[in-house]
Amino acid sequence: MQVRPGTRWRVLASLSVPLALTGALALMGRGPAQPARIAVVAAPGPRGVFRVRYGPASGGEMRAWRKRLRTDRVLERAAERLNAFVRLPADVVLAFDECGEDDAYYERGRVTFCYEEVADYADLLGPGATLTEVETRRVEGAASFFLYHEAGHALVDVLDLPVTGKEEDAVDQFAVYFLAEGGPPETRGDALRAADVLGRLARAEAGRKGPLPVWDVHSLDAQREANLLCWVYGADPRGFRQAVHRAGLPDERRSSCEDEYALLAGSWEALLSPYLKAPADTSATQDAGPPHR
Repeated sequence: MQVRPGTRWRVLASLSVPLALTGALALMGRGPAQPARIAVVAAPGPRGVFRVRYGPASGGEMRAWRKRLRTDRVLERAAERLNAFVRLPADVVLAFDECGEDDAYYERGRVTFCYEEVADYADLLGPGATLTEVETRRVEGAASFFLYHEAGHALVDVLDLPVTGKEEDAVDQFAVYFLAEGGPPETRGDALRAADVLGRLARAEAGRKGPLPVWDVHSLDAQREANLLCWVYGADPRGFRQAVHRAGLPDERRSSCEDEYALLAGSWEALLSPYLKAPADTSATQDAGPPHR
């Protein structure tokens, strides 16, 4: 079964300001390989927060993943980091749910990440009968990256951010940017776990007959893998040089990655600057409803 992280999407942004143009403006006056410098401007209006919810699970495997994800506070950690990073005008729910299919999507103020999607990552990253602790952490890291991808869709919606080109590519960029600029150092490799998932999907897809899904709203899995590797390297060339080399990103692409990351980081910085929080301005993570035991 093919896994397409974030297969449902909504384009709710206006197209008035090109993303690349805002990035170019943001980069004026600094070297292209410098990390984003966040200018915080207070935004008026009501405040919302990212809330969390773990939906019920019926099957044995899904129940096991629900228990593990809750124990490791995967949603809580994501919500806490997002709430400390950006101010919202309305609440957004981050939810794990049993869906009957593998999927992850954003729709009307809610990110839904299916337990089945997490189970598929486990099949890809730990094909043995029982996952090791290291493999489990890799699965949770990949899931966290794609949670931030879907949170990017939420920000485009609730903040009415302009997007040009594919929104799916733009929110891949947001997830890398957020992990590099707003996440703790130990989570910055989550984009590499996501790239590993996409690379394994791409290799499985290459063995199938029929045309590639070039019509899809997502870029091809192999393209997304290369993009993530490039942007992670561009954000921290010294820290990720060996990992990206082992993953096979060619020198022809790697030579432009620092400039690519600086452009995307500057673009997201320009778009989000009215909503970014000062370091002392934090909000408590809240449950979206009574917990399901």
